[in-house]
Amino acid sequence: MGSFRITLSVDGKPEFDRVFRRINANFSDLTPVWEEVRDVFWEIETDQFQSKGSAGASGKWKELSPKTEAAKVNKYGTFALLAGTLIATEAMYKSLTRQTSDSIVDIQRDGIAIGTRLPYAKFHQRGGGRLPQRKVIDFSEKQKTGMMKRIQRRMTKMMRDDGVPFS
Repeated sequence: MGSFRITLSVDGKPEFDRVFRRINANFSDLTPVWEEVRDVFWEIETDQFQSKGSAGASGKWKELSPKTEAAKVNKYGTFALLAGTLIATEAMYKSLTRQTSDSIVDIQRDGIAIGTRLPYAKFHQRGGGRLPQRKVIDFSEKQKTGMMKRIQRRMTKMMRDDGVPFS
């Protein structure tokens, strides 16, 4: 029996690094696993935005300043405030919670890249200057565990479908 490692990085930093042991299969195409990871990622990101960051490890995002709120209303209308923090145009939210033209979802046999093409997402992720850090991708331990369990289920299904015996 062997082992299998899955590492997810966010902005170049490891966010999820798990070793799956007792794998007695030789996976040559992990596309179904990556599709599962994509779906879990989108669910986690939906929770992250809808909770204004509370679902993630770093906790609730800092509220917008009154000046920023006024600027958003002036530029986007009152919807920008009703929609929630970081959802003024919905572009970033949608690009990280489903497939859009701004989404990055590159599934290969041996890996996946998920993210957004929108350049301003990294500024929210990192923060800096007067912009507070509001991590749009920020997995909690509970979310990491849930992702691991979903990956394990998918891999188990793949092994069963291929007739791999379990010990």
